[in-house]
This record gives sequence, C-alpha cells and structure tokens, in this order.
Amino acid sequence: MNARGLIGALLLFSAACSSTGGTGPRDPSPKNELPFGYLDFPTNGAMVDREMAARGWALDDGTITAVRIYLDNHFIASTTLTEMRPDVSKAYASYAHGGDKHGWAILVPLGGDAKVGKHQILVQAVDDQGATRDIGISDVELTR
Repeated sequence: MNARGLIGALLLFSAACSSTGGTGPRDPSPKNELPFGYLDFPTNGAMVDREMAARGWALDDGTITAVRIYLDNHFIASTTLTEMRPDVSKAYASYAHGGDKHGWAILVPLGGDAKVGKHQILVQAVDDQGATRDIGISDVELTR
C-alpha cells in the first residue's frame, strides 16, 4: 500500500472511531463484565488419554454462550453450560440468576496428530456480548 492509501485507511478508521465514540466500530460495552470461572479437571500435571475428560464452571453478569477448549494454542472443542453446580450458585449468588446450571463437562478428542508427551490445555468462557476470558490453564501429559 502506498502512502496515500495508508493515509486514506487511517482517516477512515479515525472517522469510524469518532462516530462510535470509542477506539473502533465495535467496542465492547464498558458496563459488560468479563465472564469468569474455573477449570476443575484436568488438573495441572494430569495424565490424559486421547479422549480427555474436561470439566469446570463459568459465570457472567449476562449469559455464558460458550466454553472453548484449546490444546497447545489450537482450538479443539466447544461446549455450553449443562451441569448443575449449586456450590457455584451459593458462592456467587449475585451472578447465579436463572438456576444452578453453571457447570460444563466435555469429552475432548485430542486427535491423532497430538504427540505423546506434555501439552497445555487452555479454557475460555465467552459471554452473550462476545467478551472472552481465560478461565483455566493446565499442563497435562498425553500418555498414548
């Protein structure tokens, strides 16, 4: 891109920012809280198979729309809240609107490409406004 094209692109971006009152055309709402949660399993140092069980919980001031699982920074699975977790509702009563279904559980296929040895699992929660937060990281060892 030449200098004139770059300047034009910057001017368009600047106009989009000023018309929305923020730093970009789709800024998140400052009133929206980030989701939060916890990865209960696998724990750090766990030995796992190619079909790895994973579970935990997530909450938000709105609604959790997805829980995403990554293996070594590559997306491998997604799930939703399907498990009853009254313990979480009790601990975070101000976020526990709509019942006790704050838990998630999934059997994650690690695939044939994953090599035996050490790997990192990362779990993220996503809310209904698109906000995303990492809710757990675990170093695991694939045994076979």
